[in-house]
Amino acid sequence: MAASKGNMRKIVYLAAALFLVLSTPSGQAGNCHGGNRGKRVCPSPVPCYRPYSPDMCSEEKCPIICDVFNNKPDGAYCNKTVTPWTCCCPYKHNEVL
Repeated sequence: MAASKGNMRKIVYLAAALFLVLSTPSGQAGNCHGGNRGKRVCPSPVPCYRPYSPDMCSEEKCPIICDVFNNKPDGAYCNKTVTPWTCCCPYKHNEVL
């Protein structure tokens, strides 16, 4: 009886360890998820903000939106590949260009 309790305990510990290993995402996967046709879709590391209206997503107005959200206006662009369009700001104020 004592031997079976010891074996059962080992099985439970092994199952718990295996669960932790399998449930931990790999470094390559990160926050990516499968997209169309098996391609990986990863979130942009660049902060993007949705303007109040689509006509504000432009080369002239996105730098203003970036500045409002404490990002440098340099290099700001309108990302029209997403819906709704977003103004993206590649540089924070404390980053060196």
